[in-house]
Amino acid sequence: MGEIPPLSDQTKEALERIRSKQDRITSYQATITETTVTQLSNGSQLTYVQKWNVAVKFSENGVLTRVESWSPNSSEPKSLWIQNATATIQYVPSEDEYRIQERTESTGHSEHFFPHARVEKGSYRLFEAPFPTINKENAIQYNGTDIVNGRQADVIHLDGNPNGGNLAYYDAQTIWADTETGLVLKQTAQKPHLDSMRNISVAELRNPGAHDPMNESDDDPNAVYLGDKTITTTYTNVSVNDVPNSTFDPNIPQGADVERSTQEEG
Repeated sequence: MGEIPPLSDQTKEALERIRSKQDRITSYQATITETTVTQLSNGSQLTYVQKWNVAVKFSENGVLTRVESWSPNSSEPKSLWIQNATATIQYVPSEDEYRIQERTESTGHSEHFFPHARVEKGSYRLFEAPFPTINKENAIQYNGTDIVNGRQADVIHLDGNPNGGNLAYYDAQTIWADTETGLVLKQTAQKPHLDSMRNISVAELRNPGAHDPMNESDDDPNAVYLGDKTITTTYTNVSVNDVPNSTFDPNIPQGADVERSTQEEG
């Protein structure tokens, strides 16, 4: 594997500028729309959209997180996952049930977070993976500024495996970070072919219309390689440093089906 080119001075300065802005984030919330466009082997496209309402607050009680998720094309209610100061609460629409896992002083806080709830050791981060990993696997370049949903954003481009290596999960990513707050406003990513990745020797084939992760038949006209996907994530209804603690109250309806446990039992 060839060496990843070093960061330019301009890129170093931009990353540090973004990081310094992000250090001031104590809470944030946004509506996140993830659109995956898959090129099918029959020449057509399949588009799948998933949405999240995400709220995160870094507090003396740990990282408080609320994530509602849903598919715009589904009639099923939103699923809900909350981590607050005392418990982790999940609402499972398919079972119309709330699951509450209470924590004790000895168990502390769960470290599980959703991909779009950008959290690392009680702070906001630009990349979903740790920066040393990103820097090792990608050529990183600052591409100036752009306008996203009426806000000015710094543009960071990641070229995965630029010298034929096979570490980076994405072939390429572009990230737009708000110049005022450092919060990510948009991201695009192209997934590589699975057989280009380390320790995997076979190409992954899927029928994305069936939403079946075990479907590995390439006889279906909708069979598709993992790499034939482009993912665009946009962040709207964004606000920073004004999320109240009440956001992380589950507000479970009276008479709802509730299953309780402790973290030791779980």
